[in-house]
Amino acid sequence: TLAHTGADGTLAAAFAGAASLAGGAALYRRFRAGATR
Repeated sequence: TLAHTGADGTLAAAFAGAASLAGGAALYRRFRAGATR
């Protein structure tokens, strides 16, 4: 087996970061489209 290095926590943090990045991009595009009108 592999040594315990805390990679499971890193994976969760990476997933949370990707989700927040996608959510931020969606909100930015939504409000950016409304600001041009």
